[in-house]
Amino acid sequence: VGNSAGNHDGLGFTDQHDWLETREAIDCLKGGGASDLMELTLALSAEMLLMAKIVRSAEEARHRLNELLNSGAAFRKFCQMVEHQHGDVSILHEPEQYPRSKYELHIKALRDGFIKEIDALTIGLSVVQLGGGRLVMEDQIDYKAGILLHCQIGDAVKKDQTIATIYSDREKAIAEVDCALSKAFTISGECVKKPSLIIDVVRP
Repeated sequence: VGNSAGNHDGLGFTDQHDWLETREAIDCLKGGGASDLMELTLALSAEMLLMAKIVRSAEEARHRLNELLNSGAAFRKFCQMVEHQHGDVSILHEPEQYPRSKYELHIKALRDGFIKEIDALTIGLSVVQLGGGRLVMEDQIDYKAGILLHCQIGDAVKKDQTIATIYSDREKAIAEVDCALSKAFTISGECVKKPSLIIDVVRP
């Protein structure tokens, strides 16, 4: 649709299944983010530079992007964007100042093995139950609530290893989603190949 309207559009298909997300973004902009999130962000950003004809190759794009991250320019630009929208920039410099959830629970692996599947639907519905989403328009969202995953498909885990952490101000909801989340992770006794993060890229 975009191309037919004269736009120079592209599309990326990825395998990516609140405050927790914001904190991850801050860590990435400071150069210390999760490797999968960094890889996905750099890949998408490189495509944007290519489409805008700012660079001639993906390698040149990656080089420029890494320079912006390593120099702190990317983080400074993010701070400027938040400041222009009247946000509290101090939180970006000291994320630990942000209020914490009243309750926190660690989900443990039920056995030794390799993560074979992660039930994204169960996790998503659990986040809603914890207060991180809405069932009806009138529901209030708790931006602190959510689930932090500590493993991905293909990762080796040990029994009783923490594979996810739940955050919420709702004590009852924490207890209710505990069992469901434990079963949301399928653990295989056989080695599992890690899926490709970038499935495909469609360029104009």
